[in-house]
Amino acid sequence: MDWKKIWKQYVAWAIALKHNIFWHARIKLTVWYSLIIFVIISIFSSMFYYSLAIEIRDNILLSDIENPILINVLINQTLLNIRRIIIIVDGGLLIVTAGLGYFLAGKTLQPIQAMLQAQQRFIADASHELRTPLTIIKTTTEVALRQTNPADFQQALISNLEEVNSMSKIVEDLLWLAKHQQTKPTYVTKNVSLIALANNVGRAMRPLALKKNIKLIITTAGAGNILGNADDLEHLILNLLDNAIKYTPRQGIVTITVRPNNATVTLIVQDSGQGIAAKDLPHIFERFYKADSARTYTKQSGTGLGLAIVQTIVKQHYGTITAESAVGVGTLFTVHFPAHTS
Repeated sequence: MDWKKIWKQYVAWAIALKHNIFWHARIKLTVWYSLIIFVIISIFSSMFYYSLAIEIRDNILLSDIENPILINVLINQTLLNIRRIIIIVDGGLLIVTAGLGYFLAGKTLQPIQAMLQAQQRFIADASHELRTPLTIIKTTTEVALRQTNPADFQQALISNLEEVNSMSKIVEDLLWLAKHQQTKPTYVTKNVSLIALANNVGRAMRPLALKKNIKLIITTAGAGNILGNADDLEHLILNLLDNAIKYTPRQGIVTITVRPNNATVTLIVQDSGQGIAAKDLPHIFERFYKADSARTYTKQSGTGLGLAIVQTIVKQHYGTITAESAVGVGTLFTVHFPAHTS
């Protein structure tokens, strides 16, 4: 057995534990829980002991024993045994309470810890996404300063403008997500035709699809009315359609389907694109998550916030969204909204 290695692992664990604020908070909460229970148990145990002691004294004094020394010995021995029992029971209760307190403290801090970890991950991802275009702008500007050809200057400015637009998009999406943190809508809702929105977004995105020779098919039927915010619902369809066109190769197919059912209205956006790997599929609605383990930056990669926005809008409209995908085949997004009849 390599004791040196075990010792190093123990030291590393101890150092990590020492700097773990949640562990310290958990211990403090456990101490407070135990202290409160200790006070309560002490009060009730004292009351129980003194009432029992009075009753025992009265019973012994009323007995047939006439020897006062024997009476005192009997009373003291009985009370000593009772005190021992109370101490043992209270000690066991305190041990159990400490264990339960530690467990409950962990449960209490778990949502806070998860929120803090998500915030730290969010800050790290946001820094990464903003740092990349800033680095490109810096490098492009440094190279342009060494050029003398006006055409090179113009190309550098065009490149920088593209990166500024990319950063502006990231900031806009972040502001939108920050504004829409609540799962319930805070705006006035009205009767909205999902079919009309799908047709409007489809017409607006058709030129982008034609640039890649992508066939854009819009299929609608029935009324397709839901209760919601038209601007946000249009944003949702736009994000899904933009992703579908962006990740579908030339001469591919993208379809939008709006299909009313009895109690729901279903929106389906399907593409014949590159698909999403099975390991990435559960994470695609996370902020800044991209189905690219290397996290390489390309103009096509987007901000990594589009699907997070989509999921937020769906939740605000009491809907559900699922994604199915196969690499090299395509991706299918299905959104269900509660139907609304005017």
